[in-house]
Amino acid sequence: MALGRKSRVVEGDTITGMAVHAPPDPPLQTGIYGYDVEKNDAGARKMSRIGGPIPGIVGESDADSAISVGKQMELESTNSIKYRTCSWPKTAALLFAEYICLAIMSFPYSYSVLGLVPGLILTVVVAAFVLYTSLIVWEFCLRHPEVRDVCDLGQMLFYGWKWVWYVTAIMFLLNNTFIQGLHVLTGAKYLNTMTNHSVCTIGFSAIMAVISFICSLPRTFDTLSKLATASAFFTFVSVLLAAIFAGIEAHPAGYNADPNHVNAAGVAMGGNPIVLVIPAAGTTFVSGLNAFLNISYTFIGQITIPSFIAEMKNPADFPKALWAITIAEIIVFSLVGAIVYAYTGTQYNTAPAFGSLGNDLYKKVSFSFMIPTLIFLGVLYASVSARFVFFRIFEGTRHKGNHTVVGWASWAGILAATWVVAFIIAEVIPFFSDLLSLMSSLFDSFFGFIFWGVAYMRMRRADYGPGFVSKRGIRGLWGFSLNVFIILIGLFMLSAGTYAHIVVEDLMKMSRVQHRLSGPLASSLLEKITPTSIGSLETNHSTLSCLLHPTTGGIVDDTVITRLGPESFYMVTNAACHAKDCQYLEEQILLHLPDAGTQSEGIRWQVLEDMGLIALQGPLSADILQELLANPEEINIKKLYFGQCAFVSLRLLSGDTSVPLLISRGGYTGEDGFEISIPPEITAAVTESLLQSAGKEKLRLAGLGARDSLRLEAGMCLYGHDLNDSTTPVEAGLSWIISKERRTSGRFHGAEIIQRQLRPKKDGGSGVTTRRVGLVIEGAPAREGAEVIAEASPADHLQGEVIGKVTSGCPSPTLGKNIAMAYVTDGWHKAGTEVGVIVRGKRRKAKVVKMPFIQSKYWKQAAGTAPS
Repeated sequence: MALGRKSRVVEGDTITGMAVHAPPDPPLQTGIYGYDVEKNDAGARKMSRIGGPIPGIVGESDADSAISVGKQMELESTNSIKYRTCSWPKTAALLFAEYICLAIMSFPYSYSVLGLVPGLILTVVVAAFVLYTSLIVWEFCLRHPEVRDVCDLGQMLFYGWKWVWYVTAIMFLLNNTFIQGLHVLTGAKYLNTMTNHSVCTIGFSAIMAVISFICSLPRTFDTLSKLATASAFFTFVSVLLAAIFAGIEAHPAGYNADPNHVNAAGVAMGGNPIVLVIPAAGTTFVSGLNAFLNISYTFIGQITIPSFIAEMKNPADFPKALWAITIAEIIVFSLVGAIVYAYTGTQYNTAPAFGSLGNDLYKKVSFSFMIPTLIFLGVLYASVSARFVFFRIFEGTRHKGNHTVVGWASWAGILAATWVVAFIIAEVIPFFSDLLSLMSSLFDSFFGFIFWGVAYMRMRRADYGPGFVSKRGIRGLWGFSLNVFIILIGLFMLSAGTYAHIVVEDLMKMSRVQHRLSGPLASSLLEKITPTSIGSLETNHSTLSCLLHPTTGGIVDDTVITRLGPESFYMVTNAACHAKDCQYLEEQILLHLPDAGTQSEGIRWQVLEDMGLIALQGPLSADILQELLANPEEINIKKLYFGQCAFVSLRLLSGDTSVPLLISRGGYTGEDGFEISIPPEITAAVTESLLQSAGKEKLRLAGLGARDSLRLEAGMCLYGHDLNDSTTPVEAGLSWIISKERRTSGRFHGAEIIQRQLRPKKDGGSGVTTRRVGLVIEGAPAREGAEVIAEASPADHLQGEVIGKVTSGCPSPTLGKNIAMAYVTDGWHKAGTEVGVIVRGKRRKAKVVKMPFIQSKYWKQAAGTAPS
């Protein structure tokens, strides 16, 4: 092998480059790329590097940095662990396992929003763009065989800037770890559903993480490709069975023969499945964009391609694997998506589509074959991340390519760290799934499009100089235009895609999660886990309550419960407690049932993950809503009082009428208003209709900051700040949610403790040691955590008596004063008591006041705010 330096022209400047000749490598023949083939004087294609090698990528010297594939294989020939061993069929297996995954089963949903014809067209178009950009990645890696992963590629692409490497590395590791976390959580939910075991979701998540860790241990992609082959096979069987079952069963899940049927969640789900050829009238930009992005994210996976190519023994064969997977993707995605959508329709399809199957056995059998994929896809991304770290630590040492204790211990330790972080992220972040969607928009815009459009420009400039567009005639102009368009697609996904996810999150979640509980045991369950008399709650009436800890009576979360029918309830909880609440409800349902196997008969629980929730608040809210009613003669909003609900249809800007929506009179601001539960496909449309109908003078969007100041003025608690697991309703000043008869009968979680707290010590009870109070503070506003001290304390607060802490605080826009909530020692809670608060290291005077700070304006007939 001859190795030497020569001068060459790159981008118009003469720089020192590396000419490498490796006989073991196959010659790069004209035509192997399948696109943009050029010949030089010797008949071979131009393959100029975009710049000099980056020191340290392969070895310690520049000479090592650009060594060929053949030389790399020669250097590891005596190692016991060889990396450059993957053939193109094995690489194809890795690609199959990465792309043919659970996300296939979300295509019916996308087709239901976009329409079948546009959905199928977009499937082919997105596949073509991903194929093209993947070929660009491949060409770049052929020109720079020392590239080990997308982080090396990113640094080379952007002129060797080290900060680009760090930014790319952060995005790379976050992307991979979040995907690992997703598969841990999805696998845990599967185990929980299939087994009906008392083990909680966190326990099953830990089991999934351990199984995935063990499967991640192989050090080479050559070995992992065997697991990949099995994963791809089982996935194919899973989606094939789902499509067959959808076709042979009589009706999809939730089927109702009445075309006008509306379920209790306010979603139109009746009649035979409706298949849309084009998008339905009134489909919003946000919903359409999210359906498009759902298709795009399933195809985008170029982030792993440099890592795969780095372990191929003949990288020139990579297009064979790429074409194979692209053809398979188009066929499988289109057929499965279209068939399942055709049989489940717009009304009954779910994402993933397994939930659309009406037969529980069909659902469990088809989804069970997806388990290897749930494990392996996380394994694949863990392995890619571990390589990134491991190779940086042990490059050039014997531990990288041999069976050493240090090498294996380090490899296992790095893998374990990725799985521990993935487990923590999936279980601790309450809005994990939404954050994952947002990060997909941020990262896939770069790794799916922007990087590769830039790579094309840099490679063509290296080949033809600054005038590469004009020198190549129409081909140069076409290639340049196409890749500018690819970069623009990436920027569009970065901006509009991120916007769509954030808007949908704001509109649909609004910090709330919606649930549906039904069945003969639902009422008794709610009476067990809350201190409220649910049994006496009237139909279409709501009540504020708390989910209670079984032994301590602490508040697991605050909730609003609405009775929709004799055995049907609608419940709203906090999004920040999503994971905790779901685990709590799973456990309590299983404990409440006499036989865990009768869950579907005794209690049916559904988390309405995608349902939107809009709070329309303020003195004009009733008039605004009344104006938008599709059938105003059916209901007089002024006769709907605080704590009551009804189903109404609204007029949309498109001229269509919405399905009946659940509106509840109440809210979290202390003002008169409504909360409206809306199906995801029309959440944005309803919001836009309200805004346009009312006009800017009457109605504007308000963020969480505005809501927080309003709820504090109204004396309302915010979970995680003013309420937590260790605080009981009595300590929180919420004794009024404990029904009168239940104060004596008990029979709810923590009843003994709460009943003792309700009785003062003089009557034989325990009373409480701390109480929630309102404070008006002089000077700067106090924030959460500020210490409350006794007024008689000396000026130096460190020597004074600390009697409590602030849990919420802000300037009151209405009062023009600084207000706060705090928990203080019993005895300091009486209105008018003067205390001190430490704000920014200074003692501020404060006074205990009654709450609410501002009188609430709920539409209550008994309170005289509503007409008789």
